[in-house]
Amino acid sequence: MAAFRQIVFSLSLGMSFVFTYPSYTKDDANLIINTISIALANSLFENFAALGVFSILCYMSMQSGTAVSDFVTQGTGLVFIVYPTVFNVFGQWEYVLGCYSS
Repeated sequence: MAAFRQIVFSLSLGMSFVFTYPSYTKDDANLIINTISIALANSLFENFAALGVFSILCYMSMQSGTAVSDFVTQGTGLVFIVYPTVFNVFGQWEYVLGCYSS
């Protein structure tokens, strides 16, 4: 059900972009090239983000000496366990990312 909700949410956001994007493009814009470049950029970013998350999971596993499966059992655990560790590892870079709240 969680995957279904995510797909419906993504589709509803996607449909709003489908209606909004053409109103801001010029009449002579090549929509096929624009569509391919948007899809390619999205896919590359998602793969890059996945590599980062799993790299942090492996880092956490090696630092604590436990298996990766012991850290995360659900998708929500990934958000509440891995991402705070990422921001703690960044040190001063968290100021650049805007994750620090005083």
